[in-house]
Amino acid sequence: MAILATSSHAIHMEVIRQLSGTPSRFKLAAISSYDDEMEELKKEGVDVVFNLYAEAGAGYAADVARVLNI
Repeated sequence: MAILATSSHAIHMEVIRQLSGTPSRFKLAAISSYDDEMEELKKEGVDVVFNLYAEAGAGYAADVARVLNI
């Protein structure tokens, strides 16, 4: 699992690009502040995309736990 939690959408997209070139399949979670960025992250295969302002902390952790089945 990789959690992309920077404030830069460009950095998130670059990490996704780099991970796509690895033989392993990572589960990905990312935070975002804007709906259009969230859609782009989902389109690129991010498993959990969380709106930073919607429900910080507990909601993000719950979504990550769901994806990890814990």
